[in-house]
Amino acid sequence: TGIEALLNIEIIKSKDFNANVSFNLATLKNEVTKLAKDGLGNNIAIETGTRKTDVGHAINEWYMRKYAGVNPVNGNPQWYMNGKNDKDGLTESYYTANVNWQGTSAIPKYTGGASVHVDYKGIYLDASVYFAGGHQVFEDWSFYTNHAGYYTFLLYLGVSTLMDRWQEPGDVTDVPRMLYSGTA
Repeated sequence: TGIEALLNIEIIKSKDFNANVSFNLATLKNEVTKLAKDGLGNNIAIETGTRKTDVGHAINEWYMRKYAGVNPVNGNPQWYMNGKNDKDGLTESYYTANVNWQGTSAIPKYTGGASVHVDYKGIYLDASVYFAGGHQVFEDWSFYTNHAGYYTFLLYLGVSTLMDRWQEPGDVTDVPRMLYSGTA
């Protein structure tokens, strides 16, 4: 469900010169209410690497392990065991952390934009801006530039935030210590 609205205003309209502006806005609230069933009567959920579509959730809701930051004692990365918060504890092993619904979707809850059109004797100028929000983005390719290991430094140019990495016990940061092998 949602709304869509468009407002187009003609500011000037003549034989040789025209100018108009337009604005648009759309909202979206989605929840999957029904899916196809398999031969045993179970829903056939659609799952990609980090997103899942299933009954009771939004389309493309994030379904993944949740990063919990860095252990200030040893600098190792941590993940929430239950995939949401530290109620069930933390782990330094990515593969022992449970995959879970994150409560947010990759699909925007609202989008909109504005545009301007001006023309004079057949020559025209158009400009547009667009926005979207209410969704979360997971950058799959960030592994290449944000990883705290040799991969980023040997094969790709790491981002400057890697300089904020953990370096000694007590450091509080979201960037783990540098790893020089390929493993955590």
